[in-house]
Amino acid sequence: MDKHIKYIVWQNKSFKFYLASRVLYFKELGSPSSFCAVQAMELLLKATMFYYVNDFNPLRARHNMKSLVDELANMSIIKDRNMIVPWLLNESTYYMATRYDTEKKTVPIYTSFLRDIDVSFYNVLALVPFQVNSILANAVKKGKKSKEYLILRRNNATIKQIKEFFISLHLLPSQSRI
Repeated sequence: MDKHIKYIVWQNKSFKFYLASRVLYFKELGSPSSFCAVQAMELLLKATMFYYVNDFNPLRARHNMKSLVDELANMSIIKDRNMIVPWLLNESTYYMATRYDTEKKTVPIYTSFLRDIDVSFYNVLALVPFQVNSILANAVKKGKKSKEYLILRRNNATIKQIKEFFISLHLLPSQSRI
């Protein structure tokens, strides 16, 4: 399968979890929201790896997002490892504690949670210059007519950057309202 197709397939999976995280956050369901945020970031990092690494094997990568970030940084694709908020990469807190019932682990929901996931998602999204036919690109093109877009834009600190990114890729007309 072509790297562009693999990227979009995995980005679409990621975007669905990202939207789910945002919906659950607004419903004040912190633990499921954080699980979906971590899942979205893992899938988006793997999508990015598919785009840049010909023989990428997601099963070999498992759930180790820090190693994915390190590999992308070693290839000079990621310039700043802090482009993804560190708590989102903390597997023991956010991935394990939200999946398994543990008495000793609680999942903190930071006041910056929504901004953190929005900024991290955008930062990884912007690493790949190919966004054609993704659910996200189609939602942004449709604007308020798209239920995905309405979820995406609610209190999203990066919506303007996302639109500008799509304009730069010629996926939106330059006169699109930002």
